Amino acid sequence: MNSMRTAVLLLLTLAASLPLYSQTPQEEEFFAAVRRGDLSAVRAALDAGMDVNAKYRYGATALFPACDRGHVEIVKLLLERGAEVNVQDTFYRATPLGWAANKGHAEIIKLLLDKGATGIDAVLMSGVSQNRPEIVRLALAKGGVSAQTLTSALGNAQRQKREEIVKLLEDAGATPPPKADFQVDAATLAGYAGTYRAENGGEFVFFMREGRFMGGPAGQNPFPMNAINKTTFRPGEIDTVSLVFNVEGDKVASVTLNQGGQQIVYKRVEEKQE
Repeated sequence: MNSMRTAVLLLLTLAASLPLYSQTPQEEEFFAAVRRGDLSAVRAALDAGMDVNAKYRYGATALFPACDRGHVEIVKLLLERGAEVNVQDTFYRATPLGWAANKGHAEIIKLLLDKGATGIDAVLMSGVSQNRPEIVRLALAKGGVSAQTLTSALGNAQRQKREEIVKLLEDAGATPPPKADFQVDAATLAGYAGTYRAENGGEFVFFMREGRFMGGPAGQNPFPMNAINKTTFRPGEIDTVSLVFNVEGDKVASVTLNQGGQQIVYKRVEEKQE
């Protein structure tokens, strides 16, 4: 449930344009061959001049279904022929590495990382959530995981009692997430209450309910906002997300959403004076 709500937090902050792509019959057959794992047909299409980076629905390339379905030999072939590893689709804002990590295809993850794929933090978190120590080892060995992600991964692993993964993360220098039990005075919390809007139109709403500070994306079920310090809050038990209220002078100007290495600033919406 927490992972689903975490995904909603991020998706609601991203504005996705959804251009359509039309395919020739040859491209349709090429993508179909990739999906069914027909290595010979894929190689024949590429030998005949098929663009390895031809775009399919929502800007996905052949590497996407190959990674999603775990077709290791096809992934190798596509990479050999110059497939772009960091292309992003326009629907999920995902990359081939994201699909491979989501399905736990460790060998494909390594192939993509060795070709320069970015997104090591997401790989580590996928390994933890799927209880796949081999993927956690792979991510840690590759390096470049942020300290915040190491902390979040350790918190998740500890809650799930995944002792092998906890040991791997601790050996890599991960520190536990800070406790979200800081006591913020009622007047300060009341000052944070209100609506905040990002440039892409996404909104967060914060308010007091029965003595609890609550908040979340507009129109969604709110989370209890647990304080790490006077300005930094964690939504519920989701330690992969933090919200920081930015105070300028004596006024709260904005709140910054930190999630998965991304930061999005929501400016406070000034209330209209009657």
